[in-house]
Amino acid sequence: MKFLFTLITHIFLFCNLFAQNQFSRADSIAAAVKAVEISTVHSQLTKNLDTDIEKARAFYSWIANNINYDVNESLKASKDTRKQESQAVLNSRKAICHGYANLFMELCSLSNIPCFMVSGYTRVGGKFDNSGHTWNVVLLNKNWQHVDVTWGAGGVNESGVYKRQFNESCFLANPKEFLSDHYPFDPMWQLVTLPVAASMFKSSSYV
Repeated sequence: MKFLFTLITHIFLFCNLFAQNQFSRADSIAAAVKAVEISTVHSQLTKNLDTDIEKARAFYSWIANNINYDVNESLKASKDTRKQESQAVLNSRKAICHGYANLFMELCSLSNIPCFMVSGYTRVGGKFDNSGHTWNVVLLNKNWQHVDVTWGAGGVNESGVYKRQFNESCFLANPKEFLSDHYPFDPMWQLVTLPVAASMFKSSSYV
């Protein structure tokens, strides 16, 4: 068992290292962009990148490292949708999940990369959460893939304070692994051969 745990840990670290090396140029470019207008942010992120996957990574990296989760807005019963518009998010540097996903989708659109926002349920700490969440699906290399910039940027701790922590696993996530904690309302966006029923995802025994 100890050997298996060690092997899994090494595989996980290798995958993270591989992802970091694969996208090092896109991440480096994203780290240098300080613009506040969406057209300028887009042009600066993409001007030295050739492929759609690198551009999508630059969008993911830049948003995750520049936009903070708006804890106060997330706690409101009625959300102000105007705050989640792309330029409003850039101006305030704050968003909830809809704003993160909206900004990622608009940057993709400016590069003619097919991208949609997807809403659904999540599991947090292994427990079903019915509050709802929004992320993206993006078409890269002729395959639809999941991107969750909100979770990729960090999270809210037990004290209700947002902590930024860049997460590789939410960019082009494996569909089966992604489905362990993201359940789209539209089952076609599960992106798996055998869709999982909502009742199963909500079950306390779901793995």
